[in-house]
Amino acid sequence: MASSLATLLPFLLYYGYHPNLAWLWLLVAILSVVLLGTGLAMLLSILSVHFIEIRPATELGIMLWFYATPIFYPASIVPPDLAWIPRINPAARIAEIARCALLFRVAPPLESVLVAVGCSLLVFVAGYALVLRLSATLADHVT
Repeated sequence: MASSLATLLPFLLYYGYHPNLAWLWLLVAILSVVLLGTGLAMLLSILSVHFIEIRPATELGIMLWFYATPIFYPASIVPPDLAWIPRINPAARIAEIARCALLFRVAPPLESVLVAVGCSLLVFVAGYALVLRLSATLADHVT
């Protein structure tokens, strides 16, 4: 996220989106992305060593998650019967935090911050705990 932000920043400045205090919420978004990504990497890597079937499911899951995250389309076009998906998706909440900070220049909704940070912390702690628990037998399962 930080590298894409470095690319986006000159365009934002050129089109008149100058920094303000709301941009500090980007730190929360970046921290959440790092925690979520690291936690998922730990979970999926340790599980893929122990269970070979995780690898193809991971590819499918990441692709579905990509399409379930409203980044290139607004969440308002999601059909009402599927509107629960962006609400529980931590990546959608992280995108909402960044969008509020950069484009709308306001503080994001507290619910989005709590869901994003909470899910990211939960995934990170779960991944770390699983790595600690299964790392002793890791060498036995590497093929």
